Amino acid sequence: ARSDCTSALGNARGGVFCPVHEAEHGTNCHIKGCTNTKKVGTLACTNPGHQEQWSKNAYNRSSHTLSGVRRILR
Repeated sequence: ARSDCTSALGNARGGVFCPVHEAEHGTNCHIKGCTNTKKVGTLACTNPGHQEQWSKNAYNRSSHTLSGVRRILR
């Protein structure tokens, strides 16, 4: 999500951009500061470091990981 945008997200379930910014940046790598095109099936470009960062992010946000954290907190 862009911090300077005040428009509603185009996709409330997992979206990160409003419709205008989706058209401008939707095909770009989601690693901050990278403007390369993302690899199909992921949200990062083919840069190995960016793929690794995205994989860690996706794992940390997975429902499997979050359910374990919730069990610990209870």
